[in-house]
Amino acid sequence: CDQSCYRFYDAGLQTWTDTSSCKGEPFDLSLWPKQGLEGGFGYDWGQEVNLENMLSTVDEDQLVIVAHEIGHGFGLPDFYEDADKPNAQWPSCIMMAGSSMTVTPSDGWMLRRVLEHIKSRYNF
Repeated sequence: CDQSCYRFYDAGLQTWTDTSSCKGEPFDLSLWPKQGLEGGFGYDWGQEVNLENMLSTVDEDQLVIVAHEIGHGFGLPDFYEDADKPNAQWPSCIMMAGSSMTVTPSDGWMLRRVLEHIKSRYNF
């Protein structure tokens, strides 16, 4: 993808970056499968995932690592340690690595909560 099409919300300027030179459609998230990558990484600009894992699970109903890392793209945190969780009874979710192999209602609740806080940026 042409970098002129990459856009992000600049909180300092309180506006989106300029994509006027983009010949196609602007994007704000991207998926980077990388050979030999251990696990995955999720950022606000996109996700890096292990290519071999992604290809070996591409026909499954849920690509667990890809789904987890995309959660980070939407602003969801990791819940690896008890101290990371909002409370000790926090339910299983894909963002709590190993506790669920699918997106759960808890993940949906967290995503709705994040969107409630940022929806004013997008005029919807």
